[in-house]
Amino acid sequence: MDEAERSLQEDYDDFKTRVALIENAQPFMGRYLIDVINKPVSRTLLSQVSDSLLKFKGCEAAFTIGINENNGNVAVSARSDGSINVQRIMEKMDGGGHFSAAALERENTTVEAVKKELEEQIEKEENDKRLNDAK
Repeated sequence: MDEAERSLQEDYDDFKTRVALIENAQPFMGRYLIDVINKPVSRTLLSQVSDSLLKFKGCEAAFTIGINENNGNVAVSARSDGSINVQRIMEKMDGGGHFSAAALERENTTVEAVKKELEEQIEKEENDKRLNDAK
């Protein structure tokens, strides 16, 4: 194996964690997947999980919530296939990013609290969309 191939190799523990996270993802409102891990992980791993979840049929946006291994804050990685503005959802939760890739990080909270707030925000977005579509 040459140096280029070696540099692309994945850490086995990270792979196992990513697979476990993907298996634990829960569908939400028919077109979202939300994944929660209540242990320290890298922000990179959170992003990779969200990217992987988008590959499933019917998933238009994926959110992965975990504890940032560098500082203990709760972090969220949000990804979209382009049909849902995850930037707006993250901004309403005091995060930011771009239309199809966004994130947030928050101190002094739990992954469960952030998941609940995320679900409430998604529900608001869906209700607003229904109201706008009805006009």
